[in-house]
Amino acid sequence: MRKLGLGIIVLVAGFVSGCSSNSSSVTPETATVSPASADLLVGQTIQFTTNVSTTASKITWSINGTAGGDSTVGMIDDTGKYTAPAAQLSAPAMVTATNTSAPALTASAMVTVVGSGQVASTANPQVALYTIAPPVAAAVSIQFGADTTYGLTTWT
Repeated sequence: MRKLGLGIIVLVAGFVSGCSSNSSSVTPETATVSPASADLLVGQTIQFTTNVSTTASKITWSINGTAGGDSTVGMIDDTGKYTAPAAQLSAPAMVTATNTSAPALTASAMVTVVGSGQVASTANPQVALYTIAPPVAAAVSIQFGADTTYGLTTWT
């Protein structure tokens, strides 16, 4: 089960830090993309890194097999910066880095895009109703407070 921590409009997820390696020592078995997975809200960005090549011009980034991605699954630039699409995905997307000089050197990461939650008032002025529908099994908690420093968190 994945845990998603949600602020009013901010998804906070733990990510693995990047890595680098000399491409001459990388084999198809040791090729990586970092982070290996990410959970983002619609429109958010994340920077991916890879060790399939130390030369950025020799790396092709794709999403679900489409170089650079598209508006339905998100976009990824030549540096590995991924931007989530404007709508929640029905399934996780696969981000792949490929070495253009050695196409056997590929590595992938999974991205789950979560739609923004909805906040509604209730009859009690101290209670709000927050609704979110993550596309994967998740434990959700809400951070709240008088300003964006929040300070209070609900249980999952």
